[in-house]
Amino acid sequence: MIEFKSMSVESAGARMLLNELNTTLISIIGHNGTKYVHYEEFAEERAVFIIGYVDGEPMCCAGLRRADDTTAEIKRVFARKNKIGLATMLMAEMERIAREYGYTRVLLECRDRNTHAVEFYHRVGYTECAKYGVFVNEDDAVCMDKYL
Repeated sequence: MIEFKSMSVESAGARMLLNELNTTLISIIGHNGTKYVHYEEFAEERAVFIIGYVDGEPMCCAGLRRADDTTAEIKRVFARKNKIGLATMLMAEMERIAREYGYTRVLLECRDRNTHAVEFYHRVGYTECAKYGVFVNEDDAVCMDKYL
């Protein structure tokens, strides 16, 4: 049904999905959400960028980067609208990879105006936590975590 592959953020599929994510975020929150994204971090040790393919077509993506020795951060989560639960499968895969890399906690951030994302992350087991890192002074940031 879905096949996840580790890919470069420079790949055609990644660029296409990330452009769709950027366009979607601009329509929801007024900017593309890339201010604090450093794509090179997805190529570092204990980090990854994955794309989920359905019938050979890129349908979802996310990146995982090291926050500290026990904590990873999930960034650039995007799934095309569908009725087969791609986003839920994507998050399960990201968490599986995080555990495989030895992380015991994952963090993520979205904006309060992105209510669909906030509700989705709650549904898949994330809870709001203290703002971290660059998001401490971002009034509209919603920081969430999940212990694995």
